[in-house]
Amino acid sequence: EINSSACTSITIGSGVTDFALFRISSNIHVPSLTIKSTTVPTNFSNIFGNNNTPEKIYVPCESLGAYKAAVYNAGQDPSIVESYVAGCQYVELIKFTATWSDGTVETKPCYTDTITYNDFTYYGDYISDLVVGDCVTAITSSHVNITNLRLSSSVVSITSEDDWYNTVKHYYFAQNNGLTTIGNNVSTKGLEGDLTLPEGLTTIGDNALM
Repeated sequence: EINSSACTSITIGSGVTDFALFRISSNIHVPSLTIKSTTVPTNFSNIFGNNNTPEKIYVPCESLGAYKAAVYNAGQDPSIVESYVAGCQYVELIKFTATWSDGTVETKPCYTDTITYNDFTYYGDYISDLVVGDCVTAITSSHVNITNLRLSSSVVSITSEDDWYNTVKHYYFAQNNGLTTIGNNVSTKGLEGDLTLPEGLTTIGDNALM
């Protein structure tokens, strides 16, 4: 455990791969934490123990996305993560872009590979257009009404949380898509127009396409 009020920055070398015993005492403030490992260490979330979050976390450029995801999954703000490499070029992957019925556009960075109901922070009447990013492999959202669902080739399954309903009017499948599963109640009403399902689809649930 680090317990010194005089500590203003911490640098952890590239050889440290496990933070099992890492702690920052609750009575000190650390403005800067630099981690040189290109792989997110095991037990990474321990750095947020004692309700003590560094102001900034600096990491290798090539690992910026992985560390941002790790910080997000630890319940913290990914914007605190930056690269210590000058001129680092980082393009953030997009999980989805949702255009709501009132014209509001909501974009979500890709810190996980699954779209859930909790990913949507704006709630209009319905989503007129949902474009799914290439990092997404699964959609498990429910209680969502969508006019146009545009799936990337990376999506393998679409299911509904707790078998609650969704409404999807039009599906658009990417070429060379890997979709294998459309689960129960994914589209319980409102399906419109022609629908050609992907060749690789193996499972279609109850009330999946209505």
